Amino acid sequence: MNEYLFDASVIATFRVRADSEDEAVQLMYETLHCAEANFGVWDDGTPILSEVTIDEHELVEVNGECSKPPLNLERKNDYRNNTDG
Repeated sequence: MNEYLFDASVIATFRVRADSEDEAVQLMYETLHCAEANFGVWDDGTPILSEVTIDEHELVEVNGECSKPPLNLERKNDYRNNTDG
């Protein structure tokens, strides 16, 4: 059996506690750079592991208050409303 490695984009959200947005961003990048993420298990029981690399980020909320819609919200709405095919 072959093993394939894919470079795929995954959208994730992270809540970070910090005194400022700049500090939160720095903490997120430093902590998650090359971190390992576990996405559960494959059908055969082996773990679904991935190395994390943050390519870009967007602030979505501060103290539970929305600052703007999530990065992918418009894309999801466009996809769901697309009746062209």
